[in-house]
Amino acid sequence: MGSRMKKSIAQQLNTADIRVSNSLTNDDIKTEVAKKGYTEAKLLEGQALHTTAKDAVNKAVARDGDAKKATDYEINCKAEAHKAYQDLAQIARAKYTPKSPELATLGLNGREPIGTAAFIKAGYVLFDNAASDSKIGADLLVNGYTPEFITSERAKIETYENANKAQVTAIGNALKATEEQRAALKAMNAWVSEYTKIAKVALRSDKKLLEKIDIFTGKRYNPKKDAGTESAVVPQS
Repeated sequence: MGSRMKKSIAQQLNTADIRVSNSLTNDDIKTEVAKKGYTEAKLLEGQALHTTAKDAVNKAVARDGDAKKATDYEINCKAEAHKAYQDLAQIARAKYTPKSPELATLGLNGREPIGTAAFIKAGYVLFDNAASDSKIGADLLVNGYTPEFITSERAKIETYENANKAQVTAIGNALKATEEQRAALKAMNAWVSEYTKIAKVALRSDKKLLEKIDIFTGKRYNPKKDAGTESAVVPQS
């Protein structure tokens, strides 16, 4: 391939961690990179960017999980609400003639609304008017629609409405967390990119120090081979 595949988020975080942590804990590296402007304070800035990015990634993963759970719950609530609506609507249409005042009162002159907001509104009309209209209430009683049952079926519409609101909020939070993750990774990777270039200059005379911060300019350093024992050179990954 002409270009390297983009690193995964885990690889990006790992690269930043190695660059910064090993630079901070190795006095030789700290001394040399400081001469090129990367003092301990500058390295700590990179460490802070790595921490921020890692926290942002963890938050994005959590928010994405919340959104998936909210969506699954919303789907279940939607199914329950539609079943409750359709059951009562079908019974009412079986009892009353088309264009009857009863069907008009129940909001059943047309088809079941498709959109979420329209359906929820229609659901409230159906169950609220079934409960408040004495004639309709008496007619439906024989079909098992007691006042208590109508109230419990109406509650499914309300549960669906609340689940839908929660889903919208959860998805919004997930999108925001993803944007924050993207910004944090961009800032971290920009720091790593510049530091990598500077470190290559500062440590060019000692490849072993470069390898300690995961920068390889040729064959990887092999302690056994450098000591004179037979050993294969570790291939580049």
